[in-house]
Amino acid sequence: LSDECKMDVFLATTSVRFNQKDFVYQRLDEGSDLFVLISGVLSSKNPVDLFLGMPSQTTSRNSTGNVSYTSQADQPTESEQLEASSMFGEIALFPDICKYRTETVVAETVCNCYKLPLVAFQQLAVTYPELEKKL
Repeated sequence: LSDECKMDVFLATTSVRFNQKDFVYQRLDEGSDLFVLISGVLSSKNPVDLFLGMPSQTTSRNSTGNVSYTSQADQPTESEQLEASSMFGEIALFPDICKYRTETVVAETVCNCYKLPLVAFQQLAVTYPELEKKL
């Protein structure tokens, strides 16, 4: 990406802070932001394989918005650690592919992130078409 593109992306972000044990987002939430972890440690729990549809096929939201698990295998147990400079939540920038979060992300320590909203990304992609290809 050009330096101009990188600067415009940076200017479109906002800084957010998460305390230890805060949820950045939960699986099956509607996504609308990409995040870059600046400092701290996050865990990404129970990612979904988008191509196989596993394990999301047995998970649903009820009318009150709570997640419902219909099989023991679908309980959030797997975890991946994210450290500084990790980018996550990028699937939310492509709602035609998947508009729901595919994992739960929790702050393991105090974390500082940059957040790029979907609307800002879409505006930037008009000016910098190469941006979509880089993600």
